[in-house]
Amino acid sequence: MQLQKSVRAVSAILCTLTCVLILASCKPNAGTGGGASGGKHKLAFVTNNASDFWTIARKGTEKAAKEIPDIDVEFRITSDGTAAEQQRVVDDLLAKGVNGIAISPVDPANQSPMLNRAASQALVVTQDSDAPSSNRTCYIGTDNVEQDGKPVAW
Repeated sequence: MQLQKSVRAVSAILCTLTCVLILASCKPNAGTGGGASGGKHKLAFVTNNASDFWTIARKGTEKAAKEIPDIDVEFRITSDGTAAEQQRVVDDLLAKGVNGIAISPVDPANQSPMLNRAASQALVVTQDSDAPSSNRTCYIGTDNVEQDGKPVAW
């Protein structure tokens, strides 16, 4: 059990840092201001619930913000874990001119239009929960496949 927690913690940290580095290394979309125009990249990390799991991810974003001088990272935990709350968070971030969003969609199948709209204004990466039919740039996370007929549990 302790090994599983350690693996999960390391995976969360690596996933978070990878998301931040991908978002920071990409050129922002035209008109979003930041990065290529001399300012800082505005990045956001949006969770799908208030689980303790995300505490590790928050630490990763804080570490990246300290180590990478040209980024600002906003970490957002949805208050009620609903797709509607994620929509409000993403709308707020886009209004602030965020250049990139790493998001764990609550309802990937039904959130593709929201993710597509966000992707038209900023770089969007899904993490932990994928939305493969959206215009997200990439997915970072486990594949959650079955082994020997049983779901892989982290």
